[in-house]
Amino acid sequence: MGNRLINAKVPAHGVPAGSYEGKTMLRSLNDIQDYAMHATDGDIGHLRDVTFDERTWVVRYLVVDAGTWLANRQVLISPIGIAPINWREQSIPVSITRQQVERSPAFDSLQPLTREHEIEYLGHYRFPFYWGGTNIWGSETYPRDLKVPSVGLDIPPFNLLREEQGDFPARESGVMHQDPALHSAIGLKGCRVVASDGDVGHVTDLVFDEDTWAIRYLVVETTDWWQAHQLLIAPQSIDKIDWGDITINLSMVRHEVKAFPHHDPSVKVDRHDEVGAAQPHVSPDYWIVEVAREEEQQPSSLRKTAVM
Repeated sequence: MGNRLINAKVPAHGVPAGSYEGKTMLRSLNDIQDYAMHATDGDIGHLRDVTFDERTWVVRYLVVDAGTWLANRQVLISPIGIAPINWREQSIPVSITRQQVERSPAFDSLQPLTREHEIEYLGHYRFPFYWGGTNIWGSETYPRDLKVPSVGLDIPPFNLLREEQGDFPARESGVMHQDPALHSAIGLKGCRVVASDGDVGHVTDLVFDEDTWAIRYLVVETTDWWQAHQLLIAPQSIDKIDWGDITINLSMVRHEVKAFPHHDPSVKVDRHDEVGAAQPHVSPDYWIVEVAREEEQQPSSLRKTAVM
C-alpha cells in the first residue's frame, strides 16, 4: 500500500516533540491496515482495525490480529505503548513483549468495551489511564508523554495499580465509571453522510495525526448530487451519528459542504490548504487549540503568541 501523507505545518513554537522538520504528519488509516506489529522480542500480528473515542475523535486502541501463534486471537494495543511508525517497512513497533500480549485480557470485538475492561487492560500493561485530564490524553497531548514504566512482566495487583495511579478525583467526578464511546473505524467506513437537506456521500477513509492519534478528517466520497469528489470533513462538523442506521448527520446544508477541502490521495496537502478551505461550523482551528494548551502548561517565561 502506498503511503498517503498530508503535510500539516505548525507554528514554529508549536512543533510537536518528535515531529519531522516542524511538520505534523497526517496519515490515512487505510494505509496502515495490515501493517505488521512488532513487540520488543518479535512479531505479534497485523493491524486489523482501530477503535476511536466518539467524544474526542482520538484513536484509543489498535486492534491486532495475532494470527496462529495465539489461535487467531485479536488483542488491543494502546498508542501509549507505540513507538513512531516505520513507514518504510510498513510496521508499527510497540514497547511490550510477546508474553505480555499472550497474557493480556481477552478482547471480543462484538462486545462493547467498558471502562472496567479498559482499566483491566491498561493495568495489565501498566499503562497510565488516559481519561480525567484536560487534554486528549489525560494530562498530555501526546500518548507517548504519559509516564510508562519500563517493560517488564512483573505486573502488580490490579487494585494496587489503580491506587498507584491516583485516579481518585476522576473516579469521584464519574469519569472512572463512565463507559467510553469507543467505535470501530472499519465500522465507520461506508457510513452514509447526510446534510440537513439531503445525502452527501459515504465515508471511505479516516485521516489521523500520527503524533496524537487524533482523527482530523473523514474522507467522504460524494454521491451523484455533486459528481464524484473526495472531501475532507472535520469531525467538528458532525451534528450526531446514528449508529443504528449507520448514518452521520452534518450540521449544515449541502451547499456548505462544497467549501470543504478536496482530497487527492496522490497529492500532499499542507496547512495552507486547511486554512484556505476553512470548514463551516469549525472554530477555532484544532492546531491553534493544541498550541494554546501546550503553552498553558509551560512556565509563563516560555510562553509565546501563536503566529501563523
